[in-house]
Amino acid sequence: MAKLVVGRGGQQEAMRREHPKPYYSRVISVMAGAPGGVAEGYGSSQGLGQDMWLLGIDVVIQIEPGGALEQCFFDLYRGTEPPKTQQDVENWEKIIDFPKIPGVSGMVARGAHRQFSFKMMRFYSGTGNRFGVVIRNVSTLQGYVYAFFEISEG
Repeated sequence: MAKLVVGRGGQQEAMRREHPKPYYSRVISVMAGAPGGVAEGYGSSQGLGQDMWLLGIDVVIQIEPGGALEQCFFDLYRGTEPPKTQQDVENWEKIIDFPKIPGVSGMVARGAHRQFSFKMMRFYSGTGNRFGVVIRNVSTLQGYVYAFFEISEG
């Protein structure tokens, strides 16, 4: 997924001067797991650079097959403080505000294996940027969320 990043023709010149994009990208991966039943879990990355472009996010959901119900919800976050609990991650900024289902937060994934891809091109500035993921597993068996954040630091 990491690649050579080139400027876009439609990108505004002022934005390019203020936030120049580096030439290379890299991928940061974060995993969260939760046991079967109604359970939650979270994961977060190490602290990253001050100024960065979030180019894209790939998310893979994996639920152990064979259960009576294969469904989970996930949310993606960005923050700067190291988290000690799931609540710390949930207090960070949501990267994508997914449509709400009454009583539930996050993107829903049904089935044993699902994959999502989001193109972002979003600039973040701040000391020690971090990414996080929260899973809410309502499956009868163990579930995992793997989030791959493609970034370009400057």
